[in-house]
Amino acid sequence: MLNEKLKINTMLSFTLIILMIGASIQFLLPIHLVNPYEYFYGKELKTFQVFHIFFGGALLPLLSLTVGYIATKVKSIMKPLILSGLVLLMISLILNGQDVLFLAAISGLFVLLFRNRPMLMTLVTLVVLVVAHVLLNVLLKALNAMQSNNIVYSAIQKFNDYVSVFRTSDIIEYANLNLGTIVDLPLLMLLIFISIPCALIGSLLARVKLEEILPKYMQVVLILVFLFGGLVIKLIEVLSVGSMSSTIIGEYIGGPMVAIGMFLSIWVLACYMPIGVQNRFNHFGQYAIVYYLVFSTIMGIIFYGIGFNLYGEVQVLNAVGIAMLVTLSTLLFSQFLTKS
Repeated sequence: MLNEKLKINTMLSFTLIILMIGASIQFLLPIHLVNPYEYFYGKELKTFQVFHIFFGGALLPLLSLTVGYIATKVKSIMKPLILSGLVLLMISLILNGQDVLFLAAISGLFVLLFRNRPMLMTLVTLVVLVVAHVLLNVLLKALNAMQSNNIVYSAIQKFNDYVSVFRTSDIIEYANLNLGTIVDLPLLMLLIFISIPCALIGSLLARVKLEEILPKYMQVVLILVFLFGGLVIKLIEVLSVGSMSSTIIGEYIGGPMVAIGMFLSIWVLACYMPIGVQNRFNHFGQYAIVYYLVFSTIMGIIFYGIGFNLYGEVQVLNAVGIAMLVTLSTLLFSQFLTKS
């Protein structure tokens, strides 16, 4: 039981590190309002493309996979899920309206409905949701986009209004704008067709005991299939230079595939990592939601008008570097607490 707890906290730690780095650009500018191929150019555009290939559309699925896995393994998980969901919602409202990770907590609660039921019921539900997603949200929307204006144009006026608010120190205005952003995002679609299916996949992986079914080399093959398959789809999205149809396919198919590859990589690391190394990540994973709140607060202070006011001013690579530095600082702080 202790080893399982260490494994889960190690998985949470690596998931958290990816989420922190992936959230970096959300603190830089309202990326949901711009076509990157209009806004960025030259080396800056190439940097964004590399970042987007790995992280675009992958953060919510990755956390949902991890939450689904943990919700199946840990018996008393309902209260932590509700608390984590409320904290993540607070982060979205006050600090980062583009962050919809609170949906993963809702998906975790949904997984609890299937935890003690036959696996076949979970599998059938998953297949229905995935097929509906591919038909309704990917193929249909992509075909409609190709038959109409297939370019995503930037909402420049909204972008300027957004940036001007976050360059002030008015936290109430942040909350109002973030609430508008959250409402404008397709939350129901993201919950039903992205987050819940990924959580169900995580739950199934927890129940089938993959380490006992597949030999190590097949585990590696499975990781490569999802990771590189997703990256190829994301690369096609990047090479299409911002068309709406390729963006839909990249975000809704490529992103979740990359997330599954990342999750399986994290799972393998946690399974075969020495217990002594797992202990170094135990505190970071055990208090993951606290560290994510600290990370988001520090990033808000750095980028918004309440602090150093860098919103919309720095380059993508610098924003990622700042996020990595803050992530490393929180990780080192957790190591200090582990020693003490």
